[in-house]
Parts: sequence; structure tokens; C-alpha cells
Amino acid sequence: MPQLDRLLALLVFVGVATASVAKEHPVEASVISRAGQVNLGLAQSYYENNDLETALQRTTQALRTDPKSADVHAMLGLIYSRISQPEKAAAEFGQAVRLAPNNGAILNVNGVWLCQQGHSAEADAQFARALQDPFYKQPEQALFNAGKCAFKAGNLPKAESYLRASLQKAPDQAEPLLTLAQVEFAEGNFMDARAFIQRRDSLGSSAEILELAARIEDGAGDHRAAEHYRQRLRDEFPQAVPVAGVKQP
Repeated sequence: MPQLDRLLALLVFVGVATASVAKEHPVEASVISRAGQVNLGLAQSYYENNDLETALQRTTQALRTDPKSADVHAMLGLIYSRISQPEKAAAEFGQAVRLAPNNGAILNVNGVWLCQQGHSAEADAQFARALQDPFYKQPEQALFNAGKCAFKAGNLPKAESYLRASLQKAPDQAEPLLTLAQVEFAEGNFMDARAFIQRRDSLGSSAEILELAARIEDGAGDHRAAEHYRQRLRDEFPQAVPVAGVKQP
């Protein structure tokens, strides 16, 4: 099982969910004024550029015109979570869900938040509800986030199930491929882990990918293939610290 800090490092999916919050649901997310839409769109842009102060200002302006918009409250939750105000973030996410209890994008973001707070069971319930929204256009996101959350919680079979389902809907997703390779490796399924890491490597490599590929090959007993990946790591990413290899007899 990977270390807890490595599992926590996998939690990068808030940004994935952010861009779709205001666009996803044709009924619940559309109840917002033109002024609110403009301010919310600007807030998202500032958020993505890490200008959180301006993002908060714009979202607060949107809240004045549209206090019953779930999208606005979800955006506030994202901002408060980034500026380390968890109580306010929890309140805003809770309000967003109350206003749009069937909106897949809102439920997905709330699930991400709950998982980050260590509430994996509650998060899983939110992801499940998100997947019940027939208008949710990116269910692979909720499946991916549910898989990562299950991985963080140490539930490897559930993580594998969610991640495979995510890839069935969108086979060339880079992050699910890497995460599923990590899950299979943690379960000792080296052949499956090899298949997923090769698919991820074909989309573009990184030091993390090559390190994991080498460890998978060592686990599978193919030390020559493991050394091949470590040589690539030295050649392609010379600043990375290579994983210690298994010595040949």
C-alpha cells in the first residue's frame, strides 16, 4: 500500500470539477441572472489563475444578485477550501447541494470536498448520487474521483471498480490510467498494472510514470524491463532521483 502522503498527493481533482460547475445541469444550474453568470465566469477564471482574492470578490458579487444559485455557493466553497477556511467551505458546499440536490456536477464537487476532509463514506454517497443525474455530461469524472477517494481510503477493490468504469466511458484519460496502474500494483496484479502503465506512458511520459513502470516490472520479475525504464528515467528526466533497481544475479 502506498504511503498516506502519496495518496494525498493524488487528490488533485478539485480543479477538474471546477470548470463544469456552472454549465452542467439544464434546470438547476440555469437559475442565475446574466450579471451572476458574468461574475461567476470571471470568478472561475481568477480561481484557475490562483487570484483567489479577486475570485472571492467576484463570487461575492454574484451572491448578491443570485443568493439561491447552487453554482455560486459551490464556487464559494471551492475558494474557501483553497484559502484554508474549512468551516465556511463546508457551509457553502452544503448549501449548494441543498439548492441543487440532483445536480451531478455539484454533487461531484461536494464529494471531492468530503473526501479531502477524510469523510470517504459520505463522499462515496455523493459520487453515487452524481451518477444518478441523467443530465450529467461527464460521469467519468465522478467515477474517477470516487476511485481516487476509495484508493485514498484503502479500499482497493472499490477503487479498481470505479476506475475501470471511468475508463470504459473515456478510455484515454491519463489520470485514471495512472491511478489504476497504481491500484493494480498495490494489489499485486502486476500484469494488469503493466498494461495500464503502458497505456499511460503512450500518452506522454513523466518521471512518476517511469518510476512506477520500473517498480511494476520488478514486481513481475522482469528486471531487464525494469532497468530499461530506469534508463529512460535517467535519460529523459535527469533531475529525477531514480528508484533503486533490483540487482541481477
